[in-house]
Amino acid sequence: AGGDGAGAEPASRAAASSHHIADMPEGRMGCQAAVVSLPDHSGAYPMARRPCAVVVGGERCDETSGDLPRVKQFKSVHIFDIEANAWRDDELVPDMSVPRTAAALCVGVGWAA
Repeated sequence: AGGDGAGAEPASRAAASSHHIADMPEGRMGCQAAVVSLPDHSGAYPMARRPCAVVVGGERCDETSGDLPRVKQFKSVHIFDIEANAWRDDELVPDMSVPRTAAALCVGVGWAA
């Protein structure tokens, strides 16, 4: 080893760039995300050991033929399984009751009803 590392790519960045991540089912902006431990596909709470990014809300702005763009807000929640490097298709986390852009998220220990 040795040298100043100039021009060398850090090992973690090189490993991350070699993995392809599939696009979200619905592209969006203005969403929020948090990494939480969830049950695996065949599991159930309280056995939550699978690190997942939970993406909540957001909006998509579609170009229109008029002067104003059409904005669609989302209430959907998408889950990315970090270990599997894939989007989950189960509905472990329910959608929000109303569509929102820039919702706030908080991660804590416990159960919310």
